[in-house]
Amino acid sequence: MSVRIALDHNYIHYSLAGTDYRVAAQCARETWGLTAYDTKIHDLCYTSYEPPWRPHDGELPPVDFISPCFCQPFSEGSNRSVRGLTHLAQILDFVMRKALLLRPDNFDRFTRIQQWLIAHLVAEREFDIWELIVSEIEDTIAKGFRGCC
Repeated sequence: MSVRIALDHNYIHYSLAGTDYRVAAQCARETWGLTAYDTKIHDLCYTSYEPPWRPHDGELPPVDFISPCFCQPFSEGSNRSVRGLTHLAQILDFVMRKALLLRPDNFDRFTRIQQWLIAHLVAEREFDIWELIVSEIEDTIAKGFRGCC
């Protein structure tokens, strides 16, 4: 299988068992009922990095934005581990690990990209889920090029 992603994320082109497929962003959004939003989680987390971002830690969400995800009191310097999350944030984190952020090497960590995603979900803020999916595919491919499965 081979995968190519447009630099602007307008399509994914892949070949599977000798057959070529192309998924346009607009078609995927229409099929899945997704809306294109200006907020892109990877852009927030990895402001100073070029894709693929996976090897980089990224920026931490601001304390006032991430605070509702954690049991209180929570302030600058507080531990940002999964154990400190509220019940709702723990459930959302579990679902996202199974559905969108399939990173088996991070099951024991609460990465910065996870923090941005969970903070957006808890705050009920809109973000572009197509961009998140495509960026995760890019990062997974890049990790594969470094010799990992």
